[in-house]
Amino acid sequence: MGTNSVAFSRRRIIRPILRKSAIYVLSLLVADLIGVALPSIVLYRNLFHYFTLVLLIEAGLLFLVGGAADFTGSLAYRRIMDHGKSTETHWSFTHYTQKQVSVAAFVVAGGILLLLSFVLAYPLN
Repeated sequence: MGTNSVAFSRRRIIRPILRKSAIYVLSLLVADLIGVALPSIVLYRNLFHYFTLVLLIEAGLLFLVGGAADFTGSLAYRRIMDHGKSTETHWSFTHYTQKQVSVAAFVVAGGILLLLSFVLAYPLN
């Protein structure tokens, strides 16, 4: 009975992360396709080989944003920020795990975009 509750809680955490990351990926893909298709039409040139580079850059930026947001929830960052000023809030592990769950969508979306850039590199070039 204990393993079922653990599996249920993991599923409850993973579904919103996957939903958010899918929304991020789809919105970025639509924006990228529009951003690449319009100049291709206007300039009468095939610029879709830049699509994979844009996906690679966006994946890197999502990894950076996710890593920076995760770092701001860490104990080391909190101690550095608390050193200069006295705050009433203290670091807690539950707050940190909530921060990690909220940031995980950025990292998953970055991984999906990185994989897509590798997969599409050969067909588009």
